[in-house]
Amino acid sequence: MRLLETETMHMLQIPDDEVPRYAILSHTWGHDEIFFQDFSRADPKSSVTSCSKNLRGKLGWAKIEGACQKALDFDCRYIWVDTCCIDKSSSSELQEAINSMFRWYKDAYICLAYLADVSSHQHLDAKRSAFRKARWFTRGWTLQELLAPEEVIFFDQSWEILGSKHDLCEVIEAITGIEAVYLGSIHSFPRRLSKASVAEKMSWAAERETTRKEDIAYCLLGIFGIYMPMLYGEGSRAFIRLQEEIMKVTDDNSMLCWGYKEDFNNWRRETATLLAPHPGTFRNCRNIGPLTLDGFTYPSFLMNQKGLSVTFPVRPDQTHEHIVYGILGCGPKIVGNVERGANTEPFLAIPLVSTRACDGKNRHRGPQNDEYLRPNWCRAVLVSKAFLMQAKTQELVIRRNSEDDSSFRRLPIAFGLSPIPTQVYDVLGIYPPQPLGAQFNSLCAYPSPRKAKLQRKFQRPEGLLQRLGLKKDDDWIEHAESGQRMVHIDFPSGALLIVLDYTAVTVKSRLLPLWDHMVSCRVFELPGAFSLELLHNLAITQNFVQLQELQRSHAGNNMFNIMDNFDFSLEVEIRKPDHRFGISDVIVFVTDKSNKGETLLEWIIKGDKRPRERSRSHARLSTSGRKPEHLFSPADHSM
Repeated sequence: MRLLETETMHMLQIPDDEVPRYAILSHTWGHDEIFFQDFSRADPKSSVTSCSKNLRGKLGWAKIEGACQKALDFDCRYIWVDTCCIDKSSSSELQEAINSMFRWYKDAYICLAYLADVSSHQHLDAKRSAFRKARWFTRGWTLQELLAPEEVIFFDQSWEILGSKHDLCEVIEAITGIEAVYLGSIHSFPRRLSKASVAEKMSWAAERETTRKEDIAYCLLGIFGIYMPMLYGEGSRAFIRLQEEIMKVTDDNSMLCWGYKEDFNNWRRETATLLAPHPGTFRNCRNIGPLTLDGFTYPSFLMNQKGLSVTFPVRPDQTHEHIVYGILGCGPKIVGNVERGANTEPFLAIPLVSTRACDGKNRHRGPQNDEYLRPNWCRAVLVSKAFLMQAKTQELVIRRNSEDDSSFRRLPIAFGLSPIPTQVYDVLGIYPPQPLGAQFNSLCAYPSPRKAKLQRKFQRPEGLLQRLGLKKDDDWIEHAESGQRMVHIDFPSGALLIVLDYTAVTVKSRLLPLWDHMVSCRVFELPGAFSLELLHNLAITQNFVQLQELQRSHAGNNMFNIMDNFDFSLEVEIRKPDHRFGISDVIVFVTDKSNKGETLLEWIIKGDKRPRERSRSHARLSTSGRKPEHLFSPADHSM
C-alpha cells in the first residue's frame, strides 16, 4: 500500500502488516489531477516546497495539499489519495487496488470527503442546496467511500467543515436513499451492511454513474464482498459477471426482483438478459428485504450451462398455460405507512414464459420441459399470501436469453399510444405480460386444439387460397386462438383498464403467416397501482361488474366518455387493413372535443405553449377509488 507523508509529501511503499494510522481522501476527479507518474518524476528527497514547484501548476495539487493539512489536523501523518497512490500503468496493481479499495477505506482512521462544487455559505438541508446536488453523490466510486469508513467528514471547496456522516445522516438519506442506520445514525446503533438485501444495495447505485461502463460493477465489489478480475473492454458484461459472483456466496434471491415498479415505457428499450442489465433496474428496491415463505423452503439457485437453475414456489397462470410465476423469498419491508405484518405480507414474484411459447421453427433444440425464459418485459410484481398458498415447489431452469429464445409467435395486433407530447400517459402494466410498442405475443399452444371451433367465425377466402395452391376442400386454417389483453394506463384524469378481446386464425402459407382476426374493446375505471394478480383474477372470472365501465360516445364505436367530462373522450382506434389479412394497430389517445382533436402537425405549428405538468390525482374517478377486495382472492379458482 502506498501512502503520502502529510508533512513532506514523500511517497512511501508500506507492507500490509505495517500500515500506520492514515487518513484517506474521497473526491470526484477533475481536470489536471496529480497522478503517480508525477510523483515518480519528482525528486524523492525534495521537500514539499521544492516538490510543489514542479507540480503546483496542476489543478489537483491544491486539493492534495489541502487534504494533507486536514489529515495533520486529525493527527494523521499519512494519507492515501486514489489519483496518485496507484500506478495505473500496471494492470496487476490496478486490479489489486480495486479489489482492496473497500478495505482501505474501511481501515482508514478518518475519511476526508472533499466536495469541490459546494460552498459552506448555504443551508445543507435546503431542498435545492449545492450539497444535495453535489457531484460527489452521483458517482459510482464514492458509494463505497461513503459506506466503508466509520467516520467521514465533509468539506466544501474551501476546505471548511460541513459536517460528519453521522451528523448529516438524515440529509444524506434523503439524497441517496440509503437508510440512516447504514450511515451510523447518531440516534441508533450502526447496522451492518450485511443486513441489507442484495436488491437494496443495488438500489443505492441505481442513479450513480461511472466514466467506464465496467466500473459500475467494479465499484460495487467491496460492498458485496466480491473479488474478481478486472476485464476492461467487456462493457456491460461486467455487471452480469458481478451478479454471477454474488450468487456463489449468497442465497439472497432478491437479486432476481430487478425491474420492480420500473417505468413500463423503458421495457422496450433494453436488451433481453437473464440477470439485471444494470443497477438502474433496482431503483425501486430500496425497501426490499428477506421474507419467510411459510410452508415452503427458502428458494435456492445455481448458474449452469443452460442458465439459472431455481427451486422455489411456482404458481401457474390459470388462463395461459405457458406462463408461471416464481415467488421469491423477499418483499417490501413497509407496505404504505404500515409495517409489514403476518396478514399483510406481499411477496415479489417473477413472471416466466415457457420455451414452448417460442417459435419452434427457429429453435434447433426444440422446447424443453421445465425450461423457461424471462424476457425483459417480465418484471417483478407483488402477489398476496393467498396467491402463494396455491403454489407448489418446483425446480426449473430460467434459460440464458438468446436470439432463438426471443422468437415468440406474434399476434396480428400491435398496441401503441398517441405521440402528441401534450398527451401524457403512464402505462402501468399489461396482462398477460407483454412487450410495449410491438405486436402482442401469442403465448398459446401451437397449433391450437380449439382450431375447428374457432374457424367457424371466419369466411373462407377462396381467392387467397387459390393463389396459395390450396384446393377447395382443404383445411385452410393452420392455427386459431381467442384471448384477451388488458392494458392498465394512467391518464391525467385517472387510471383506466383497456380490455381487448380477440379471435384470430392463421392461413396455411409457405411464406409469412397470414392472419385473419377480429378485435373488440371495452374500457373500465381502475384506480390505483398496477396489480397483475388482480388482472389475473379478472381474466379467470371474467367478472367486471365491480368496475365502472366507460360508456361509448355517439362520435364513434370506440370513443369513450371520460368520467363526467364531455369535453374529453378516450379513443381506442383499431385500424385493420382493408384486405383483411395483416396487423391491426390499436392506438389509444385522448381527444379534446372542444379543440376539435388537435393533430400532431397542429401541435407543432402552434408551438409548445401548454404546461407539461399534469395532476396525478385520481379524485375525479366516479368509483369509490378502491379496488374490489374479492378480486384479489384466487382461492375459488385453483387448478
